[in-house]
Amino acid sequence: MASVSLVINVPATDLTRFNQSGEAQRSLGNLSKLLQGMAVGALTGTTNVFTSSLNPVRASATATLATAEADNTITIGGTLLTAKASPAGESQWLVTGSDTVVAAALAAAINAHSVLSLIVSATSAIGVVTITCVVPGAIGNQVPVVRVGAPITLSSATLVSGAGGPAGVATVYTR
Repeated sequence: MASVSLVINVPATDLTRFNQSGEAQRSLGNLSKLLQGMAVGALTGTTNVFTSSLNPVRASATATLATAEADNTITIGGTLLTAKASPAGESQWLVTGSDTVVAAALAAAINAHSVLSLIVSATSAIGVVTITCVVPGAIGNQVPVVRVGAPITLSSATLVSGAGGPAGVATVYTR
């Protein structure tokens, strides 16, 4: 399966008409009208078209927890999370219990974080947290992952194996 991604730059407009939850047909109809308006010159703007012959694959990495300790940290895309026996706030996770319990707490903290949840999602199983970019394609390979604390082992220094998605060069249409 191939992919096509569009980036459309237009003067200020009501963007809510393109993001109507549960109303995909109406949103796509509004997007079609916007593109038709640009095509006939009724609206001005720029459309960047990125294509790929590959089906996009999400980049990911794993964090294996082996007796993680308080104050161990993991940084994902520049956002720091700290292990605590008594976590306070979204940037801390519970480090009490088995490796499986601690990994589940880290995954839950990532998924509930106001910033990280926009970049990655996480799952856990038997002491291993899998961190996956929410945006499919090679772009996810740019998300760094850093740990402090020997009980945490990372599979790589960035999310890896993201493939496909928009190519780096766009075809640009301006009206």
